[in-house]
Amino acid sequence: MTANATLFYGAIDLFPAVSPEQTDYYLTQPEQQRFKRMRPEVAKRFFLGRKLTKDALAQTLTCPAREIAFSYTSNGKPFINEKGCFFSISHSNSAVAVVIGDCELGLDVEQFERRSGNIAPPWLQPESFLHPHSAALVQRAESKTDKARVFTLLWTLMESRVKLEGSGIHRVLKSLAIDLDLQRSPMCAKVLEGANTWWQAWERPTGAADVVTLASNERDLNTEWLVWQGNSFTAWNQQPSLISATD
Repeated sequence: MTANATLFYGAIDLFPAVSPEQTDYYLTQPEQQRFKRMRPEVAKRFFLGRKLTKDALAQTLTCPAREIAFSYTSNGKPFINEKGCFFSISHSNSAVAVVIGDCELGLDVEQFERRSGNIAPPWLQPESFLHPHSAALVQRAESKTDKARVFTLLWTLMESRVKLEGSGIHRVLKSLAIDLDLQRSPMCAKVLEGANTWWQAWERPTGAADVVTLASNERDLNTEWLVWQGNSFTAWNQQPSLISATD
């Protein structure tokens, strides 16, 4: 039986400013406390992730969004106690993404050219962040752009699997060996040791290009993409452009 998921994606700058009425409606008291401690740009990303998820779950469960409250695993993965209803939330500096579905899911969105102040980009030293096999794929890329692209894709593959399993990133950092067949289009990705993961990944331009990666335990995951256009979500009929579910 085919598993199904709906992925909501939007450039953060296209969403309106967050109002106090919205935070009162969508955020629980603990979430409001977290929201108030955050810098404005981080708070907006946090709010949008909660709002989009609760709106989608409310439609699925036919209940008001304000009645939906998340529980959390020991590693901080949010979930709801509703059988057969799963979700995952992610955001970058430029975009927010949420996926809901009828199977376990892990989602990650990252910018290809993300920077943090004067800190060197991580793709310059991939061996500090990735398994040696995966780091070698980055090192073999010819241009700086290609190195950044391969590193970011590998990172989102790893991060989305961490979210899928509900584990901590530090538990798999540099221990999860992922192989990429860079000659295929879309590329083929697989775990060299341990349980396989089925991935789908898309390249989506916002202000800076994002990669959006979805992990699941279902090979035949049917994913519907919805993109925020400034006032509503519309269907984005594009197949995974970077990675597709494969053996």
